Amino acid sequence: MLKPADLIPLARIVAQIRILCNARSSGIMFLVSEENRMAQVHLSAGEVVGVICRSKRGLAAIKLMRDIRSAHMRFDNTNIATLD
Repeated sequence: MLKPADLIPLARIVAQIRILCNARSSGIMFLVSEENRMAQVHLSAGEVVGVICRSKRGLAAIKLMRDIRSAHMRFDNTNIATLD
């Protein structure tokens, strides 16, 4: 179970994704919201190549992610998936 101290505000998550993009990082940012909803942001050489949230992809997923107030965040640079 996530503790409130483990949760990061969405604005800080977006800032961290920007840092990863500027560093031309590749990998997957995994998010678990305070409501226990999952989301992923897929990066390839600093470009966002895919977004998944609650079984939605792309723009539909981004719209759902806007409702996340805070989440646990983990970036895995060893897990580079392709989105079909």
